[in-house]
Amino acid sequence: MAIEAGKRLAHYEIAGPREEALAAVAEVKRRIEQGKSPRIELAQIYLGLDDRDRVLEILERAPEAGVSFQPYLWPEYEAFHSDPRFQAVLVKFGLPRPPR
Repeated sequence: MAIEAGKRLAHYEIAGPREEALAAVAEVKRRIEQGKSPRIELAQIYLGLDDRDRVLEILERAPEAGVSFQPYLWPEYEAFHSDPRFQAVLVKFGLPRPPR
């Protein structure tokens, strides 16, 4: 359910003001600290804010945080497939390169 909320928030910037999306970031960070939301939810929001660096920072730390990694299968992440940082994350998880 938290992932679905993150997916909805990923496209928030299109529907709402940037300030409100950033407030959502603060709320999700609080929930992550409480163990109520997965870190990938935060990556989804940054994806909607078109902040590639922050998305990749979260994905790069995912293996150390014990986070399951499925975003490479999600269409929202297709733009990352050729990024060397994204490919390095796949290597960390022992995952194959995404289909082209």
